[in-house]
Amino acid sequence: MRIGMVGAVVLGLSGCAGVQTYYAEGVSLATRDRDIALCERAAVQDFPVERAIRTRPRVFHPGRQICDAEGRCVLEPGHWTGGEIYTVDLNRDARARAVVGCMGGRGYTLISLPSCNLDGPVAASTVMPRLTEETCAISRRGATPYIVNPS
Repeated sequence: MRIGMVGAVVLGLSGCAGVQTYYAEGVSLATRDRDIALCERAAVQDFPVERAIRTRPRVFHPGRQICDAEGRCVLEPGHWTGGEIYTVDLNRDARARAVVGCMGGRGYTLISLPSCNLDGPVAASTVMPRLTEETCAISRRGATPYIVNPS
């Protein structure tokens, strides 16, 4: 029953655009941060960055004649677009899936929470609270977000 209620809250909250974070009720932020680092390190070891060079296709846009109401015409020449060279990481998606799987194996769920819209200060806990309809996330630059229940 409790799992069903948490699932319903997660589903309800996941429809909101906002902050994605790993969640496990009662786990400390320090533990979550350590687990993320361990999972990311394992994912990089299993799926290292593998760069590949790609080229965007070139497309020719033929010239055209543009005339005004008085019959004066100008020829706009044809031109090429595209052909830019870029790199891709062939293992990026596999690495991301590996992190999600590793965190899931450690009891976390990747959820999306709305950003907190708070009028005053909030006492942020170092332990992830139970999810409610009011649960929101406070983003922290360069760190995982705080999860809070404002009421």
